[in-house]
Amino acid sequence: DRSPSRGLGDVYKRQPKQFGDAVIIDIRHEKDINGVTYLVLDVLDVATKYSAYLLLKNKTPAHVLEVFWDH
Repeated sequence: DRSPSRGLGDVYKRQPKQFGDAVIIDIRHEKDINGVTYLVLDVLDVATKYSAYLLLKNKTPAHVLEVFWDH
């Protein structure tokens, strides 16, 4: 059950406690102030709430993995 009343931590059997225990990633299209659209990898570390937007050239799995690991 993933009803809206449940928090993000409820998804995990054990709450992540340190950096790198669990990350959430999503590919997004974001526009800048001039209306230019960029493809970005949105990365969130669940334990620390550290967030990063990483610029992507394309959505191929190999490229996404490369950008994620290089960060």
